Formats: sequence, structure tokens, C-alpha cells
Amino acid sequence: MKRPSGIPRPAASNRPSASEEPETTPDAAGTRTRGLFGRFGRDREDDLDQLTAPIPLPVDGVPAREEPLDGQAASPGDPATSVWRAARARRRREREEVRRFTASSRRRRIVWLSAVGGVLVLAAACVGVSYTPIMAVREVQVEGARLVSSDLIVRDLDSQIGTPLPLVDQSAIKAALVQYPLVQSYSVESRPPSTLVIRIVERRPVGVIAAGDAFDLVDVAGVVLSTSPERPDGYPLMVFDGDSSSEGFSAAASVLRSLPDDVLSTVDEVTATTVDDVTLTLADSGAVVAWGSAEDSAVKAAALEKLMAAYPPESVSRYDVSSPESVVIDPR
Repeated sequence: MKRPSGIPRPAASNRPSASEEPETTPDAAGTRTRGLFGRFGRDREDDLDQLTAPIPLPVDGVPAREEPLDGQAASPGDPATSVWRAARARRRREREEVRRFTASSRRRRIVWLSAVGGVLVLAAACVGVSYTPIMAVREVQVEGARLVSSDLIVRDLDSQIGTPLPLVDQSAIKAALVQYPLVQSYSVESRPPSTLVIRIVERRPVGVIAAGDAFDLVDVAGVVLSTSPERPDGYPLMVFDGDSSSEGFSAAASVLRSLPDDVLSTVDEVTATTVDDVTLTLADSGAVVAWGSAEDSAVKAAALEKLMAAYPPESVSRYDVSSPESVVIDPR
């Protein structure tokens, strides 16, 4: 039917008919949703997936880092990125605090390790140098020799020249010194860089024992230091029963050892008939000293020295110091 002129045609409706209305599909729903979020500036196809993705759970109280999608830069305003940055800053502060509180212990550990290392290096260097020709023996010195010839001892130890100080043969030194009866004991000292020092202690002769037609010079232990056909000067003659291992010899030797040198030099003879009856005979004057036993010999020697200073032997025929608390003299 033809419309009358003058009547306006109704505007075509933009609403599709029921037959033309598209089906509601997931893509169409996503399109409508995308259109909804498009008003907030999100016009990319993956906006919905990003918003509905699960948030990573924290591990040990620290939120997991959320990585940006491919081709998408992390947004500064993204809550997940802010949480990750805050966690990273907290971990950094914790590490700084740990380093600050352990700084002193680290310094102490470094100092101790440096000190121990330095000591080990120094010890290794000393050991290395000690066994090299730098520390070899070039000179032998003998100290304490008065009756023994030090030149002979040096000659006998000539085999140690050129030997490193730590490798000096102690058995060879002992074998060289044992042939000298006057040597009672000795000690060896290494004096770097090249000196070997032998300190000897000589036996002290105390008396002479008549042995047939000869005279033996002995010490307090009865060791024969020398033998001569004539009686040595300056040493008293020891008279006792038995040999050098008897009690009479021990008593006489003990008394002679306790005497000061100036008194010992005036003694001509010591007689020990028994261990409790020791008698001294002074030279020149012939005065007799009644000593008694060898007990308290040091006290008796001091008393005799004072008596001889107050009463010279020329004016006294007998000194009795057997009781040092009450001494007795017999004037001539």
C-alpha cells in the first residue's frame, strides 16, 4: 500500500529482530564484558584473564613475585608489584641488619685467621731455614772448663762442623766428653746462626787416696780424676777403712765438701775411723779438729771458720766442733 504523502516514514529500528539476534556465546559474553571494562580504559583482549587469574600465595610470609605477562610491562600502580617490591625491600633491610650485627664477629674471625696464618707461615719459614746450610755449625765454644782443656774438646767435636744446628749428633758429643773423667755433666746449646756451645760442669776434687806407690785424686763420688806418683799439692790425704765405696770414705768426703775453700786449703789430712768419728789435721800448725759425724757439716764448717778467725791455728792445739752450739778449743 502506498503511504499518503506528508506522513513521515518511521525511522528504522536498530534493534535486530528475533530471527536476526545473534546467539549468546562465550565469545559474545566476553565481548560484552570487554565492552563494559572498556569504559575504564581496558581495551585489550587479555584484560579479563589478567583480572581473574589467581594471586600467588606468599611463601614463609613473603608474597611471591608476580611476573608481568609477555609483552606487558609491570605497572607501577599494580598491587602485586607493590607487594613484591615491599617484600624485596624488607629482605634487603634484613640482610643489612644481619651484616651490621655480625660485623664484629667477622672482624674477630678475620683477625684470628690472620694471626694463625702468620704464625704458621713464620714457623714454616723458621723450620725451613733451620735445616739449610745457613744454620750450619761453624764454631764450637766450650764454657766452664778449668781443669779440662777446652781446645781438646773442640778438636774432638770437629766432626760436627758443617752440620745444621737441629741435626747435631748428641751421641757423638756424649762419646767425645765421656773420655774426660773431670767432666761431671754437660749441656748443649745451639746459638744461631752457626755457633754450638758446650757447657760443662767439672768434678770437684776433694782429696787424695794413697793407692800403693801412687796417689789418686778423687771427687766426692770416689771417681778417680787423675793418678800421679807423687801426692798432689793443695788436697788433703784421706785415711779410712775400706775402699771408695765404704761408709768411712763417704763421711770423710762429705766433711771435705762442706768446708769453705780457704779452710779446705789448710787441711792436710782427714781421718774417718768410723762414720761418727771424723778428725781433721791442719797443715803447718798440726792442730786437730774433732768433727764428729758428718751430720750438720755445714753448721760445723761455719763454726770452725769463725773459730779459726778468732783463734789462729798457731795458738790452738785442738778445735772441737762436734757440737756446733757449744764449741771447745784447747789452747797450746
